[in-house]
Amino acid sequence: MSLTTLYDELSSGLEQGNFDFILKELHQTGFEKCRLKFQQNPLFYEALNQLYIRQKYRGKIKPLIERYKGWIFPHGISLQQSSHPFTAKLKSSLAVKYHTVIDLTGGLGMDSWAFANAGKKVIYVEKNSDIFRFAEYNFGKYLPNVECHNEEALTWLEKNGKSYTRALVYADPARRDTAGNKVFLFHHYQPEPKAILKQCRDLQLDLMLKLSPMADIQYIWKELDSNSKVLVLGVEQELKELVLLYQPQTQQKYIEIWLCSEEPELMFSGTTTQKAEVPLVDSPEKYVYIPHPALCKIHADTHLAGVHHLRAFHPLAKIYTAEQAYPLKGWRVFETITSTTRLKDISVKEAMIVTGIFPQNASEIRKKHKFNESDITLLVATKTYKNKNLWILAKKIAL
Repeated sequence: MSLTTLYDELSSGLEQGNFDFILKELHQTGFEKCRLKFQQNPLFYEALNQLYIRQKYRGKIKPLIERYKGWIFPHGISLQQSSHPFTAKLKSSLAVKYHTVIDLTGGLGMDSWAFANAGKKVIYVEKNSDIFRFAEYNFGKYLPNVECHNEEALTWLEKNGKSYTRALVYADPARRDTAGNKVFLFHHYQPEPKAILKQCRDLQLDLMLKLSPMADIQYIWKELDSNSKVLVLGVEQELKELVLLYQPQTQQKYIEIWLCSEEPELMFSGTTTQKAEVPLVDSPEKYVYIPHPALCKIHADTHLAGVHHLRAFHPLAKIYTAEQAYPLKGWRVFETITSTTRLKDISVKEAMIVTGIFPQNASEIRKKHKFNESDITLLVATKTYKNKNLWILAKKIAL
């Protein structure tokens, strides 16, 4: 069976639900037993891998496979660095003024899909031949406005970049070494961000560059470009991405923090990354505020706390309190039930757990005290600025 025939039968079978019997067996016996059972049948074996990927990464690929049920993925490839569909959607919304988007590090195609879905002509470039074959098939079947090239990113850009004027270059360099370990310094990324930026400058092309969410923003500006915008992107309660947006006409550094969803919200915009002073207290007031981790990345939580007269328990705790309840974008607000210096004084069996400065993290507290999960009840554990333990029980409120 040729690869094209295999991909056709695999994709159409996924669309029509022909492999439901494999999915049922996967749920009943697990992946390893299924792999042994179906390894002699190329179609069923590939179908098993597709169903397993859909199961393992459902949260990340759900919007894609709901729209294109026959989309197929290379197995054995991690989706960890692949963009979340909500961050991909936000980035595509920022490309409206461009005629073409050049995705230099195409990978599994999540970002190319989002740009193409927004109506852009997309150039997908990927050097890995195994990944490329799947992407070329998917885009050929579902998104003909994506043009695919199996080539190294900077080589392709050097040869072809001059042909594009109203174009945005997008890149998500690999952040793992050949042994699979995470790397954090930009000169260990592949391709190197500085090299990508230099070529874009030479070609006078705008650049959207995805970086590790662990990167320090001052380090980004120092190493790459001091007059550029940095996007801090969060999904639900996680910090997901940092994105450098280089445009030659930009004359100052700027930050935007977005909560990405079906309807993204701008949580903060400004130029500062300096921490602001917040008044300290050692007991909770009527309401407890928990900021989104994306806000904490650049100390925007401290600036917003100052604007809304919030107080903190500890300078490093990232947990705030106030007598008033304010509807702040990206913040969760809870009404205080009780507080104490000893956990045994609180009667609770289920709670979401948030720790500030504390010897144990949330997972350790949950495991030790056998707390169940909760979407409503909050248990806070932190040290105060007076170095005493503080436990707070609170309930979520809607604003």
